[in-house]
Amino acid sequence: MSRAKPRANPIPPPAPVPSPPPPEPKKFLTICEGGVVRSVSMALVLKHHGQDALAASWRWNTPSTFRVLGVWAHRIILMQPHFIDCIPDDLRDKCRVVDVGEDRYGSAINAELYQFLDQIAVDWKQRGWEF
Repeated sequence: MSRAKPRANPIPPPAPVPSPPPPEPKKFLTICEGGVVRSVSMALVLKHHGQDALAASWRWNTPSTFRVLGVWAHRIILMQPHFIDCIPDDLRDKCRVVDVGEDRYGSAINAELYQFLDQIAVDWKQRGWEF
């Protein structure tokens, strides 16, 4: 007479705890006069740090464009203080100034400009992008 082997009733391992999703990136609108050098460099740096960023020109964009982009953005980064004049009054609380002066850089990938802006972004990142 053969004995039936008892069936193993294994307890399944616990389901892995899912990792929380990464935080949504902050949305930045960066503004300079032409929207080609300083604001683009700031946007590139922010994207390098995992954030969403668009560059714009106060000279070539209309007030309605600033309204749409300003509503979209969590923060508006002005590359000189007087650019605040192009921002609608009700969006100015979103503005922060990173004063890099007049455009003397010639290119958004200018090493001096990029390194300066990267140090600012590192500081913002350490503060959880709350500033």
